[in-house]
Amino acid sequence: MRKTLIVGFGRSGRDLHWHCLAKGAHRQIGIVDVEPVPPSILTAPHVEVFPSLAEARHRFDEETVVHICTPPPTHLEVLRETARCGYTRLIVEKPLVDRVTDLSPLHALVSQYKLAVFVVANWLSSSLTSRLRQLLQRRPDRRWSRVTISQVKPRFARSLSNSRRETIFDVEIPHQIALSHFFGDGDLEVRGAECSDMVVNRTRIPYMGKATITLEDKQGRVIVVHSDLTSPIRQRSVDVLFEDGTRTVGYYPSTGADNFSQLLTFQKAHEAPVEHEILLDDPLSTFIDEVYGYFEHDGCRPASDVAFNTAVVCTISKAKSACGLRD
Repeated sequence: MRKTLIVGFGRSGRDLHWHCLAKGAHRQIGIVDVEPVPPSILTAPHVEVFPSLAEARHRFDEETVVHICTPPPTHLEVLRETARCGYTRLIVEKPLVDRVTDLSPLHALVSQYKLAVFVVANWLSSSLTSRLRQLLQRRPDRRWSRVTISQVKPRFARSLSNSRRETIFDVEIPHQIALSHFFGDGDLEVRGAECSDMVVNRTRIPYMGKATITLEDKQGRVIVVHSDLTSPIRQRSVDVLFEDGTRTVGYYPSTGADNFSQLLTFQKAHEAPVEHEILLDDPLSTFIDEVYGYFEHDGCRPASDVAFNTAVVCTISKAKSACGLRD
């Protein structure tokens, strides 16, 4: 029986990773967390709860895949503890780390213990992203000039209870920057960034309102990342503008309630789309399946590894600096 450990059972561990694993292949799951685990999960078959990784090590051997779902500031230390327990197959919730200063010791750790680390990057594993790449590769003569990656949603309640002092750069922007590097072939420069506070009546939450980051690739093409946590609507989209004036706009699933993406193509001087595709799309489950396939069957190596996410962390750090934020 395949074995999995989830370290940290907050929102990402419980509502995202657990949810995907529970609907996947039959496996034994261990949960490492100091907080009470919901009774409904405790009674699920083949589930055990441990207070520490050291305790879990007695039941889960070194072939176990470990999901690190603790807060980003703890990732380096949890990775260190995980490696010392003998685990080498790791999935880390985004971002890899939230400080550039953590990258050097993390690289040393990966090298010393020969770790295989992949970071959650939902949009890279989306069927919509695959379709977009197919379209771009099919028409090499049809160059894109600008990509706008947008994510907007209302996030007031969680932001008001922001005990970890998160900023907007810790929420959806890591996913968006990962997708930017995917489209820009991993070599991007930050040309500008701006960020605003979230204001809820008389309460101001610094750096949690809106953010826009302008990136440029080697060929001078522009990628704009926009996030708004005060929006009255939910939307995740990517808008590709081609040099000939045509546009392709993709809409990712905005919640887990409906796993479909949509792709619309617009011609010049036409307001209505000339093409409309609807794609079955479950990006996080697909990402986890890809990583497990690589670990267990020596399948195709997922793109979201340590090297890729080092570039993502550095890009976010530069954008933070442009907005007056320090790591």
